[in-house]
Amino acid sequence: MRTDLIGLFVSFARVDLSVLRSLFIGCVFTFFGYTAVMTATPPGSGGSVGSPGSQSQNLPHVDYILARRRVLRDFRRGILTRLDLCDAHPELMRVATNYGNDTNRDCPICADEDVRSPLKEVNYLYGDGLRKTNGRPVTDQNQLEDADKSGKAYHRYLVEVCTKCRWNFLIRREDRG
Repeated sequence: MRTDLIGLFVSFARVDLSVLRSLFIGCVFTFFGYTAVMTATPPGSGGSVGSPGSQSQNLPHVDYILARRRVLRDFRRGILTRLDLCDAHPELMRVATNYGNDTNRDCPICADEDVRSPLKEVNYLYGDGLRKTNGRPVTDQNQLEDADKSGKAYHRYLVEVCTKCRWNFLIRREDRG
């Protein structure tokens, strides 16, 4: 019950996690039946997402892998249909096709039908100090570097997208700045 209340408080009250990071690291949050874990990957441990040696592995983040597993489990059990899961917005599909980063992971929905379809990752930045790039997808690696140099607090959201079946899922949220 406590993690449910904390999760709702964090998501709806716009709490600045940079102040409360130490309180939330290691907590498991439940959002409407889906679970997320707040973690800070130690330096050099090779985090689950991001390029080797990237600074993003050392930052506090919310990892939505447990929620992803639950959604995929519900799909495989027949609780959710393909129409429920493969519903990416046309703008997200355009960004993934033109600017998405290729991954070595295959789409879990297409894999169930024995079709190999590599996933793309799309980054979005949100923060009051980002001005014109606030809420926009990252189309150039320089945008991430510029946001880091600005010194302003912002959030980076990482979404995985399949350009064949339109599967999309928020994988991770990082607190930066």
